Amino acid sequence: NMHEENPVVHFKADEDAGTRLITQFYAFLWFEDWRHDLWSKRFVRDNLRYNNEIMCLSARIINALRNHARQRYPRNVDGVYDAVHVRRGDFQQQFPTTEMDASEILAGLKEYIAPGSTIFICTNERDISFFAPIQEVYDVSFLGDFGQMLSDINPNYFPLVEQMVASRGRVFIGTFYSTFSAYIARLRGYYSVKEMHQGHMKGGLRNTYFLPSKYKKEMQLYQAVHEPIYGRDFPVAWRDIDRLELPNVS
Repeated sequence: NMHEENPVVHFKADEDAGTRLITQFYAFLWFEDWRHDLWSKRFVRDNLRYNNEIMCLSARIINALRNHARQRYPRNVDGVYDAVHVRRGDFQQQFPTTEMDASEILAGLKEYIAPGSTIFICTNERDISFFAPIQEVYDVSFLGDFGQMLSDINPNYFPLVEQMVASRGRVFIGTFYSTFSAYIARLRGYYSVKEMHQGHMKGGLRNTYFLPSKYKKEMQLYQAVHEPIYGRDFPVAWRDIDRLELPNVS
């Protein structure tokens, strides 16, 4: 068999032929044995992660953000913060329906995040003044606000750090169709199982949403993999993947 005779199997992508593997790994690999399928998902969860430099810096920023939230509101003893990913620029050319101004984004945030809350925004928008209407309502932090911590790290790592920080927010609101937001949702799926969040056995993520509002509740209920596959992640990546035997239904 090909996979037994070769240490690496390369799946060719050819844009001229209309083939691109820009999607979740579990959406294009099929295993005859369900045990192999779950093993592959555990392997990705437990081994394919960002390097220690990224993970450690992310932890320090999460800690600083939580301390900031506690100082603002001492009754917030856990230092709870919320997180948002706003994808802009060339992305709107590819997905015009995701074009939103700050007032539209703010309206979406108000549905799930109380005014005055501390929120962390990860974004590729370089003009921070775009977020002024949101900053009038929320206590907003960006990665650049932690400049001293970033001085010795490769700038190419900055977006990856943003993902890790956003994944630990109480509420996360992402941009639909963005694989950046999708991976944050998958990380939150892993945490939902580990920390036994409400509804985790059914595959739903109760505090994970998307904008525009048309897609806001995509993560609330279990859904099988479906098109557009790249637009989000799916619960099959994290739900019940530690199972070693089929359930007894007798």
